[in-house]
Amino acid sequence: MSSHGRSRIYRIAIDIGTASGFLTWEAERRGVQVVSFNLDHASRQKLLPFRDSIYMRDRAESERQREHFFDGMKRGYGYCHHAFGSSAKVHYGNIERIPLELGHFDVALLCSVLEHLPDHIQAIASAASLANTLVITGPLTDSDDRRAEFVGYASHPAAACRRRRDPVRSRTPLR
Repeated sequence: MSSHGRSRIYRIAIDIGTASGFLTWEAERRGVQVVSFNLDHASRQKLLPFRDSIYMRDRAESERQREHFFDGMKRGYGYCHHAFGSSAKVHYGNIERIPLELGHFDVALLCSVLEHLPDHIQAIASAASLANTLVITGPLTDSDDRRAEFVGYASHPAAACRRRRDPVRSRTPLR
């Protein structure tokens, strides 16, 4: 990353929403000390309430399936942690209230995580209380599923408030 033509050196980072840890492993490969942080329970994840989704039809079954998925990600993280000889520390909890006891970081990574949370502002505030710099990205998905997106532009923030249709991926207009 650069700032006014100079490279920034990050020595310690927190990877928030680490999932299976791929950003953690890449940061470590580049010499960064990393703390990984992820949701502790699927119940903290809120989904858009589409009428025909299992989330709306049977909330308990939806949570059971997502908990199984989260457990698989935790096992995948553990496997990679061992396979890569990682020294990263991992913590599970409420992303909207990350414990200050984890320390202070040069950078907090929130990459493709906010779209899974009910309170984006609180999650960003929680990360900002721990780090000098925030790196926030959105999802890079190719999906026919309906979804809500916030697409902001620094030069024209109001443009994010309009509905948009991606002509490459959309099959039907937004309703």
